[in-house]
Amino acid sequence: MSPSDFARVFKETLGQTPMQYVLAYRIEQAAQMMRDKHLHLGEVALACGFADQAHFSRSFKQVTGQTPRRFRAA
Repeated sequence: MSPSDFARVFKETLGQTPMQYVLAYRIEQAAQMMRDKHLHLGEVALACGFADQAHFSRSFKQVTGQTPRRFRAA
């Protein structure tokens, strides 16, 4: 199976691209880690595979509709 065939079948099956799926999973893991108020957002970002806290914040807001700080405060 070619990479493009895989991506097409993946999206038909799950309704999102492989990258969207992986990003959503990383954000889900980050949200669980943020329940620990002692972890800095930068530590959470790096542990979940983001390049830096800014990249994490942009991606988190894109997926959840709110910033990590607002999510953590709720």
